Amino acid sequence: MQPPPLLTIASLNDIPLIQSIARNTWPKTFVNIISSEQISYMLDAMYNTKTLTSLMNHPNFTFYLINGDAGMAALELHFGKGPVSKLHKLYILPENHGKGWGRDTIRQLEIVAREAGDHALILNVNKKNPATHFYEKCGFTLWKSVVIDIGQGFVMDDYIFRKELMG
Repeated sequence: MQPPPLLTIASLNDIPLIQSIARNTWPKTFVNIISSEQISYMLDAMYNTKTLTSLMNHPNFTFYLINGDAGMAALELHFGKGPVSKLHKLYILPENHGKGWGRDTIRQLEIVAREAGDHALILNVNKKNPATHFYEKCGFTLWKSVVIDIGQGFVMDDYIFRKELMG
């Protein structure tokens, strides 16, 4: 399947770029939401080369670069039970905010999910993250509330948002 416009499928060679985007977005995104210790812990756990390589080698998991190096997203098709895709990551460098690329990325990933036969798109977002309003504007609705123990005394206190994908 060809990637949609605006997005290019990332390869293993793009791991340093993905790590750089994460390091440049996470501290600004989460500074008033979680501790700097938790930010460091999660960046180390989720964006180390071994973890990213494993995810990129999973057949249903794809990393996308947004407009070259402006951001990144990660989508998992056929997540869990039922025909559902999960948007695991969507980060756009702060200097690229307000250009509509986040909204357009979601629209394009909805097409990818629909074409793969999935009927809904879900994502987790921290309950204190102002991005909850962005996702609501993109048509997502609050589906569940979860607290996930991620180790080292840290938790992810998240909402799970869901959007039904119409034909």
